Amino acid sequence: MQNTIENITNIKDSKSCSHNKISSKRIDLLLEDILKEARKVTNADAGSIYIPFEDNEKSFLQIRVGQNDTLNNNQPEDNIYSLFHFPIDEKSICGYVALTGQVKNIPDVYNIPEEVPYSFNKTLDKVTGYRTKSMLVCPLNSSDGKLLAVIQLINAKDEQGNFIPFSLETQVTLNHFICSDVLPDLQECLQKTDRLQTIVEIEKELALIQDKDTLLERILTETRKLVHADAGSIYEVIHDSETGESRLQIKYGQNETRERALKPGEKLPYTSFDFPINEKSICGWVALNKKALNIDDVYNLAEDTPYKFNQQTDILTGYKTHSMYTVPLLSSSGELFGVIQIINALNDHHEVIPFSQNKQDLINHFALTVIKPLERTALIRKMNQRTLKMSELRDPKETWPHVERVSKFSLEIYDRWAFNNKVSKEEIDNFKDMLAIAAMFHDVGKVGISDVILKKPAKFDPEERMIMQRHTCLGATLFADGEQTALDEMSQDIALHHHEWWDGSEKAYPGKVDLSKFNVAGTTIPEAEVMKGEEIPLSARIVAIADVFDALSHRRCYKEAWSMDDVISEIEKSSGTQFDPNLVKAFLERKDRIIAINESIKDDD
Repeated sequence: MQNTIENITNIKDSKSCSHNKISSKRIDLLLEDILKEARKVTNADAGSIYIPFEDNEKSFLQIRVGQNDTLNNNQPEDNIYSLFHFPIDEKSICGYVALTGQVKNIPDVYNIPEEVPYSFNKTLDKVTGYRTKSMLVCPLNSSDGKLLAVIQLINAKDEQGNFIPFSLETQVTLNHFICSDVLPDLQECLQKTDRLQTIVEIEKELALIQDKDTLLERILTETRKLVHADAGSIYEVIHDSETGESRLQIKYGQNETRERALKPGEKLPYTSFDFPINEKSICGWVALNKKALNIDDVYNLAEDTPYKFNQQTDILTGYKTHSMYTVPLLSSSGELFGVIQIINALNDHHEVIPFSQNKQDLINHFALTVIKPLERTALIRKMNQRTLKMSELRDPKETWPHVERVSKFSLEIYDRWAFNNKVSKEEIDNFKDMLAIAAMFHDVGKVGISDVILKKPAKFDPEERMIMQRHTCLGATLFADGEQTALDEMSQDIALHHHEWWDGSEKAYPGKVDLSKFNVAGTTIPEAEVMKGEEIPLSARIVAIADVFDALSHRRCYKEAWSMDDVISEIEKSSGTQFDPNLVKAFLERKDRIIAINESIKDDD
């Protein structure tokens, strides 16, 4: 213990110790038991256990538990055991053991040879009146050599209670106890605590996500990471308003094995399907019964189970599913949001194993943690959907399927563009979360356009075209009130500028318009300079492509849907004129997924 008592007040007042991620009572109780048993097998009068932590890229040891039969309850009022932390270096005995991984058996700490680098700090003995003599210090390392803790045993006792050195036989006994009884439990407990701490950190990040689909994808990703699983899917409950039937619809699927076979930047094919909530499928059974289900091998289900594993995906992809853990996502009131299905737990050698009880507990805990963010984003989605329904009431083209498709097309285009431009993952996640919502509001300004113009089944005359173009400014004003959030700014950019052209063509509008000069009750838009190239916000340039793609590929009252080949050809032909060439490149690189999304989200009849 390199720090002196004089430093204790400073240590107590500082926040240095708060960097120790291991703060669970579960850990402290386990360490108390470990120290108690270690002292029993070595007949030690006292001892301590230290846990490593990082602070400002430096490594420290912090004392977590301390026991002393002689002092017993006569310790200082301040619990000094919670206050000591010191660097992992050669100057202290425990620091030396932690640094070198060597066991140190010292007969008399007051007579350490001068040539050794470490020394005994006598301060605690002076304060407590206790006399430390012999000391046995051992590192507790994981199977991969990571330092988990350091155990320090003090003053071995003979049968008469006299303090004596620790014998070699005692040292061997302690080593056997550590290897057989301590390390497995300690490693598992520390891993669980680390993962629970990870869940706390993830929960903070999930609280910032605003789009429900973005949240669902992140939930699946983080669940798999927590338990080191190779694959998984997440499903959402959907309701058929006509039949009243509830079904499960896949939202996202992930598979690391299959993804490793892809070229950089590529993604697995987009899939969309739904199925009834009943006992015939594994997910259906979980959803119906609202109970988690753990299966060690889906190809060896008991004959009396009502559910069966659908092997079709494995057959089509060549992937082999083995272990599976499926858990329902339930709201605070017990309502079913959906189901998470995690596939093929992996050990440290990347071999498929069953989901242990520890991993099941982690998944269950995380499933509870994500409920509040799910409820919040579901409410945001519902409110957005109701708001956008107003546009649909005014303009039959502005349907919910249309804005949902434009949003998903935009995410695909941006995701590939971001990969091509080496954008950081943090920036990608943040941009996509906002884009998913903001893209839906691209034409919200049409609520302010007359029905006579919106529903006209023919070309506009110049005056009508000018009135129609006002929807960009009208939409932008909806996001201009008060202090703007980043989402407000992106929504405004998209609503205002998704009809700009990359080359600044005269067909584009409204340009670098000053919204403060826009008269909401008027019939024109302010004159403005041309906006072109990267002057146009990235989000608006993305939605420009997504919106045109959707408009051309679907029937309107004034035209039939174009063939997909013609639509793709038109997008390519407009590269460098109407559209950003780099975004067209990203669009073409993701066209298969975009086409699949287009086919999966049908217009309402």
